[in-house]
Formats: sequence, C-alpha cells, structure tokens
Amino acid sequence: MKRFETISVNNLIVNPENDRHGALGTEENAINWLLQNKTEKMRALAKDIAITGQLFETPLVKDERKEKYVVYDGNRRITCLKILSGLCDSYDLFDRDFYVKIRNDYNCYDRLPKEIICEVNTEQNEIDEIIRRRHAPTNSGEIKLNWEPYEKETFLIRTGKSDKINFAKEIQDLLQGENLLSNQDKIPLSNFNRLFSSEKYRNLSGISIKNNKIEFIAKEDVSLNALSYIARLMISGEISLKDILNDELKMEVFASLQNKGILPTLSDRLKRSVTSSTKKHSQTKIKPQKISGELTRDTLLNKSLIQPKRNQYCTAKIYNLFIELQYDLLIRKHINAISISFRVLIELLTQAYAKKHTIIFGENEKLSNKIGRVFDHIQSPKKDTENVKFIKNLSQTNTYFSIGTLNGFVHSSTNLPVAQDLINFADNFESYMTLIIEDLNEGKNE
Repeated sequence: MKRFETISVNNLIVNPENDRHGALGTEENAINWLLQNKTEKMRALAKDIAITGQLFETPLVKDERKEKYVVYDGNRRITCLKILSGLCDSYDLFDRDFYVKIRNDYNCYDRLPKEIICEVNTEQNEIDEIIRRRHAPTNSGEIKLNWEPYEKETFLIRTGKSDKINFAKEIQDLLQGENLLSNQDKIPLSNFNRLFSSEKYRNLSGISIKNNKIEFIAKEDVSLNALSYIARLMISGEISLKDILNDELKMEVFASLQNKGILPTLSDRLKRSVTSSTKKHSQTKIKPQKISGELTRDTLLNKSLIQPKRNQYCTAKIYNLFIELQYDLLIRKHINAISISFRVLIELLTQAYAKKHTIIFGENEKLSNKIGRVFDHIQSPKKDTENVKFIKNLSQTNTYFSIGTLNGFVHSSTNLPVAQDLINFADNFESYMTLIIEDLNEGKNE
C-alpha cells in the first residue's frame, strides 16, 4: 500500500542497506559512504538544497513502524537535508567542515523544512519494482535515472531480477562443494561482489567470467585456495566494506594478498582458458577471423599479457597505465585516451629498462632509436624474426606501424586513431613489452 505523508525529517533514516553500497549496518556508515564516494555530487546537491530550501523530488520511504521510515529512493537528498539541519551532528562525518560552512552561509537551521512530503509504501515488492523502473529499467518504456553499473547490478542481484550470475554466491557454492568452506560458512555476498567487481580483480585470483560463466585462468587448486582464503577473511571481518570502498583500497588488499603468497603466480597461469566444450577439440586450432567493423577485443592490451610488478624499476605510473589499458579503458569509448596512454607506456617502459641497465640516451634521441637500442640489448631466445623486423621499421616514415604514427595520435589535431589498427599496434608491441616487463619484474618489490 502506498500513500503520501508529511514526515518529520528527524524520523527519516538514510538506508544502511542502500543498493549504492550494500549492507553497512548503520545510518552513520551509509551517510559517510555517500560523502566519501560521491563527494562532489553530494557537495553540489547540498548547496542546491541550501540555496533553494527545497528537495523538488519526493523521497520513497518504507514505514518501519514506531514513527521511523527507511529511505529507499532519495538517500542523497535526505542525507544533505539531515546534515544541513544539524540532525547528524553526533556522527563522525567525512567532509564535515564543508557542510557546516554551507549551513552557516545559508542560514539552513531556519530556512530548511523540518517536515517533508514522502511517498510511503509498506510493501517491499512494490518498492523494489518502483526502484527497478527508476534506476534499472529493462525496456525503453520505463523511466530511467542514472545509476552507476555496480549500483544497478547490486540492486538486480539483491532482488533476483538480474540475468547475470551472482558471482559471490557461485564462488560460495563452488568452495563448499570442494570442502574449502563448510555449509555453515556464509560469505558476505555484497562485499565479495564489490571486491571482485571487475575482471581486473577476478583475474588476480585466477578466475574470469566469460559468457556469464566462471572460468579458471590459473591452476584450479591454487585459485580455489586463494578464493577460500579471501572468503574466510571476509567472513571473519578482517576484510570489510571500509577496506574495499574504491579501486585504490581494493588494490591495497590484493597487494597484501600477493605479498603473502596467497594469489596465483605467473607460473600458475594457464596459457589459455580451457572449458568443457573446448577440451573435446583441443587438437584443432582455430584462428579467429577479423570481421569488418568488429573488434578482436574491447581493451587495447590482451588480458593474457604478463603484468608489471611495482618495484624500484617499475613505477606506479607504469603499473597504472598498463592496468588501465588492459582492463579499464574501452576501445569503443576511450580511443583517444588509449592512444595517448599507450604511447606514454611504451616510452616509460623503454626508459625503465634503460635505467636498470645503465643505457644512456641522448638529450634529443628519438623514441624509435631508444626502442631499437633497448631491444638490441635484451638477451632472450623469445626474440623472433617478425618482432625484430617490426622494431626496425618503427623509425620508417613510409610505414603505418611507426613511432611517427603514434606521435601523430598524440600531437596531431586531425590524426584520429582507428580502433582495430591500434589493437594491431599493441599486438606488434606485445613481445617487446613482455620482454621488458619480465626483466623489470626481477627487481625488488616496493
């Protein structure tokens, strides 16, 4: 049943289980998550509310009895209203000084409403359907407001309306089936899904999702043991939401796991992912064909490429550029950013190798020449004839696959990169980058 009621702002509870973040336990934690992870949007919203003295949109709330109402839609607006009204002063708030200043500058105590009209509903199924239509519609006839992909998927998984696998639940079932967790061990599903929110993080544990199914890209026993270890840390609370709120924190978690020897190593990686359907035809090698207008992958760097390790030779910038090009930047959306980042990555890898091996470059020495000198210095049986030819041709002006072309992507106001050509560029550089990264990875970890 739904109805509209005028409710005291003090009786509205910012939802500690908002789909934006999953279960956080308390209103204070939910408010701080919004303030930390939506900082600029929250600031802008608070200032707008302070200036106008209105919310403009009616919050959707659930009647929890005892005159308290949990907010299901409108949590950001209610958070700002409660902070500006002084109703959260007992909380240890992130960015408190900004909101105190706004409150004082616009005399919010006197100007903001003490009561607001809310859409009240007591039926959870109706609430979920309203939110789905507003934030996660399944057809063009339904209303759509912008949610981040993770927020949308969290909601769909929570309500069972998703057509994608619940990764955390699948892993829990898998570990219990292998007796690596007992049937009584329950993984905090929303937190586990958050930690493994993208292929970048799943791959670090030796797994991948392909065609909506979990596949192993490392030795199965090693990967399962790593996942079991992580699951137990989450069950015990040693890894909690505060440890995985953003990408930087997640990478700290995985760096710690790597230092402890929990994650699969390079020697554990499978050369290719083998599924039940491909095992039957393992003797037949099928070369994928490039179809006009179809890209061979969605990111520039191949997912199977060895990743650089942070150490005294490999800087954070090199590592981050590599990961962004391997997982984060999409060819169809970020083509110009990719071309520039790739050009920078090649130069930084070349300089890093030269620094390690005391190769001195001239002040105005061309990048193509630097690459040639580094490649000549590398002593490895993996250097093949095709790669030697490609490296030598980089300095040519009459060939497309040259440093001149890469420089044009960066500096020319008219030279636009072609997506598949850029992928082909990266494929030609694979051997060179891999040889350098293998060499740099032998340094001492930071």
